[in-house]
Amino acid sequence: MTEKQYLLFSGHEVSKEISANPVFVNFYEFLLVVKTVLKANGSYTMKVYFTAAKKLDQNHIFLQADYLFFNSPLLSPIFFKTIFKNRKGTQYEFSITAAQANYLKQVIKTISTHTPTCKRRYEDLFVKSTLNHLLLYFITVVENNNKIQFSKKNTNSIKNTVVQRFNKLLKQHYKTEKKLDFYTDSLAISSRTLANYSKAVTGKSPKQLMDDYIVAEAVYLLQNTDWSVKEISIELGFNEVNNFYTFFKKHLKSTPKAFREKR
Repeated sequence: MTEKQYLLFSGHEVSKEISANPVFVNFYEFLLVVKTVLKANGSYTMKVYFTAAKKLDQNHIFLQADYLFFNSPLLSPIFFKTIFKNRKGTQYEFSITAAQANYLKQVIKTISTHTPTCKRRYEDLFVKSTLNHLLLYFITVVENNNKIQFSKKNTNSIKNTVVQRFNKLLKQHYKTEKKLDFYTDSLAISSRTLANYSKAVTGKSPKQLMDDYIVAEAVYLLQNTDWSVKEISIELGFNEVNNFYTFFKKHLKSTPKAFREKR
């Protein structure tokens, strides 16, 4: 990122900024406006508005609301589709508990007080993961408490999309990336979320899906090429041929050589 891709302002700050520089919002693509009101019973009513940043009307700024401006590189495609592309509407009003309101405030404060560092790669990942966490928690709380769905599609579509993208990444990187951290970073989700989605969609963990893919590739190469076991182990990204032997025997109860001889 050459410029800060997100900006969290109070309504008062937005009003002042627009007065001083009316076109400052043009740098941002999306806008999330959150206004929280404490009710007499101790719960909260929250009003939320999603829109394109350029549609912000200076005459309708809520001074007591939080304004989160951000650009698409910070938002996982999954949440972009849920909140913007497939959304049912742009304005929502719902109830949340005091504990949930406080947690959302803490996450928002984390974003607003974050100080950029010189390590640009980690800066991007931190902001991206925090923003996606905020939106995921936000959607979960609203749908659980109020039976409101932001997306026109059911929640299974998000899980399916995540698993499909995970499988696509596996196909592209299984030779060089054997650790799940690479895939969760690429998907901008936590390892727990990926595990839950994978289990729900396929009945298997991400590690099992990765192993299944490598096993299938190994079987194909043993049955359809004359490559040596060592050459196949290198092709599949194993640093040592003994590691490939151990992996193969663990999953197929046979050595690669014995398996090939049976074909």
